[in-house]
Amino acid sequence: MNGLCKWFTLSIFGRFLHKNSSGFRPRHIGDKLIEQSYVEHLPEPWDEEGPWTAASLLRDAGPQGKSRFFKIDIWHVVHMGVAKDFISSAMCLLQSLMDGSSVDSRFQQMSGLYTDWCKANRKIRYISKLTKDTFGGCGKRDEPHGSWNKAALSSTLMQFTEYLCGLYDEQCQRDERLRFVVPCLF
Repeated sequence: MNGLCKWFTLSIFGRFLHKNSSGFRPRHIGDKLIEQSYVEHLPEPWDEEGPWTAASLLRDAGPQGKSRFFKIDIWHVVHMGVAKDFISSAMCLLQSLMDGSSVDSRFQQMSGLYTDWCKANRKIRYISKLTKDTFGGCGKRDEPHGSWNKAALSSTLMQFTEYLCGLYDEQCQRDERLRFVVPCLF
């Protein structure tokens, strides 16, 4: 593992752990690094122990159990970070393809499409309508940013973004910026 922190690597494979009668073991025997963390002392990922690990809330009887508490949470990193920014930017660009003379009227149309798409695809609508405030304003000087706090909504909106790009494929291919959104979705 040249140049990679062992705890970083362990956190990537940590999702493969499960508990059986003899304690925690990797599901895949080949994950030697995880197995190694239970028997071999790896350097702690901190210089000074913080209050979260010093508290008695964390219980892992194995050696270095406190260190295994720190794992990369790819679901929330993507859905509450990267995807929110990507979707917001894409939606602010896609709204310009809708009919209407104002940003609000175009988002109203997009919101109707979203409602219909959710019904047709049996998706839960975690928000009742899409507005410019949902995606950060979409003005010339506004930085797009998602305002939702439900990670599953990012998945739904990403699929809806893919649907819109397919629906307006010809316009997306002609638009210099939207051409870069489409390959990220397909």
